[in-house]
Amino acid sequence: MTDKTPFSRPRAGYKNIDFVRFLLCRPFYVMLFLLIVEAALAASTTWLIIKAGQDVANEEFLIGDLLWIVAA
Repeated sequence: MTDKTPFSRPRAGYKNIDFVRFLLCRPFYVMLFLLIVEAALAASTTWLIIKAGQDVANEEFLIGDLLWIVAA
């Protein structure tokens, strides 16, 4: 069995510009934005944990620090 029928035409191949147009669409930008937000939240959580560790070493740990970590 073949894919050819009496009315079929050969398909044109994808060009690089066609792939780029397909890739750069609205969902791509939404995904990129969400990845950046996720990375920023992970970095801020890491910074808060390091700051809380320094406060514990200086015996100045506050409950507010813990609440910020949990909120992030």
